[in-house]
Amino acid sequence: MKFPPRLSDPSTGGLFHSPSDDVAAYAWDYAIGNINDDRAVLVRSRLTPARGGTVLHRNSFMASKEVCKLFEFSLSPVVALFGPQEADIAEHVQNVAEVLNVPHVETR
Repeated sequence: MKFPPRLSDPSTGGLFHSPSDDVAAYAWDYAIGNINDDRAVLVRSRLTPARGGTVLHRNSFMASKEVCKLFEFSLSPVVALFGPQEADIAEHVQNVAEVLNVPHVETR
């Protein structure tokens, strides 16, 4: 069986408040590690974490800018976004994710 050539490893972007999002950031890192450790999940790739800058509470404009920076400056293609937890900011991040056609995972 012939496999297609390997593409660059995809990134998952993470946006977190600090220090209140320590648990969410740990969960994100842990999930990426588990996915990368299980070769049955991504046979020919590894996920690369791409952490965005700290998102300030109640500042959706800066959160949107951080999402754009993730996509602009990431070394590999961003295939999903994780966070932030604050509802108002997460709504803006979700809108940007929809425009860019990538999944957005949020936790509360």
